[in-house]
Amino acid sequence: MAELDFEKHAVSQLNEHQGCCMIFGVGISPTQIIIQFLNDLYHKNADSSDAPFSNHLVFLMGCSDYQLDDISKNVDVVKDVRLNPTNKRIEAYLSGGIFAPTAATLILDLLSKKLSPHVISGRL
Repeated sequence: MAELDFEKHAVSQLNEHQGCCMIFGVGISPTQIIIQFLNDLYHKNADSSDAPFSNHLVFLMGCSDYQLDDISKNVDVVKDVRLNPTNKRIEAYLSGGIFAPTAATLILDLLSKKLSPHVISGRL
């Protein structure tokens, strides 16, 4: 849960401006902000659907293994697809959700046209 004032403010801004981008400087870890935002987004979608995120495709990029582990422990809907074969990744993408691929994996899927940029709801 976001505890510091700047974390609460950042989460509030993300919730208010869905199409925004936040950039953090060295020394400021966005992990708690991401956890809170994804949990808020999950609960908002859970109220309106039996399958939250089924209509969204969100990519969580640039996380260290430590950050991804921490986020995955707190947000159970994040799917790590870094080691999945291409056909399994594409199948998973089509079902919607929040994914944590490497940049190389995402670029491969986009350049091979197995994934269209038009279906991506957001990047974190």
